[in-house]
Amino acid sequence: RFEAAFGPTSPYGPWPPPPDAPKPELPLPGPWRHGSIKGFLDNLMEGRRSVPSCGSDDSQFDAIARTVPVVCAFAGHPHLLSYVENAVRSTQNTDAAVAYSRLAARVLEACILGTAGETTEGDAIEALRRALAAEEGGMASEDGAGNNIRQEACTMLRLVLEVLGRDPPTFEEAVLAMGKHPVMKDRLSSPMSLVG
Repeated sequence: RFEAAFGPTSPYGPWPPPPDAPKPELPLPGPWRHGSIKGFLDNLMEGRRSVPSCGSDDSQFDAIARTVPVVCAFAGHPHLLSYVENAVRSTQNTDAAVAYSRLAARVLEACILGTAGETTEGDAIEALRRALAAEEGGMASEDGAGNNIRQEACTMLRLVLEVLGRDPPTFEEAVLAMGKHPVMKDRLSSPMSLVG
């Protein structure tokens, strides 16, 4: 489906672009392909058509967008996290993309199943805490190469929880705390993109 939606016969235009095509000016006036989709299409052209080999070497946030429909369909299923990983690796074959998507899936699953509470900010923060505990518990029982990246994702979520736990955190305090934390330094062009 991704190939049909984003490939050379789609509204996105030819892929790869002709070598003599001028570099487009940003913002583009119409549809554009995200980096993970470009890598995915390149991999298909090279004959890598199965998951995970078709996935690009990309760890950007669109991995979490791919998580949402999977969690909506399989919340409460014992294999949810493996389904999330498969969906993410179809276009983004990196441990980082999977690690952040796992955490997002756990939070969204808690909301869907009603274990996150109804509407309060405190309930949402508690859902984040439960997701973090579940992910860290899962890492303790597994021995995998991706655990360092998963631990980094958990560290970022703990930082978010720390900032949210301030009474009350101002936007400026949140940006300052996140911007100074070592795990965030190379991850975001601006911590405001996480808390804003």
